[in-house]
Amino acid sequence: MIRQQWDDARKDDFVWNVKSAISYFTRSLTIEAKQTNIKVGTLSPGMVATDFLRLSLDEQNRKIFNILGDKDEPVTKFLAKKVLENQTNDAKIQWLTKPKVIWRFARSMFSKRDIFN
Repeated sequence: MIRQQWDDARKDDFVWNVKSAISYFTRSLTIEAKQTNIKVGTLSPGMVATDFLRLSLDEQNRKIFNILGDKDEPVTKFLAKKVLENQTNDAKIQWLTKPKVIWRFARSMFSKRDIFN
């Protein structure tokens, strides 16, 4: 049990470190590309339902994912459209915004979503 918790903590640390490294790398690229026609930015798709998740989520996590998550098609269409429209360097294109999170939690009390079916 303790071994499993240790392994899970190490995996969480690894994921956090990789995400941080990507974030710093993106910031560096943004600075480097400032005087060029190259646009560098960040895409944040939020929680997207994948086949892997469909098979691996437990019941509690599935409930949260059904509140906050989305199927891949609307997220992909939104992000692609925003990327093509973008004309600025260091753009942050985000699907799951804070207002959307608040709205989804509030709405979840009255209607249930099932993004896995």
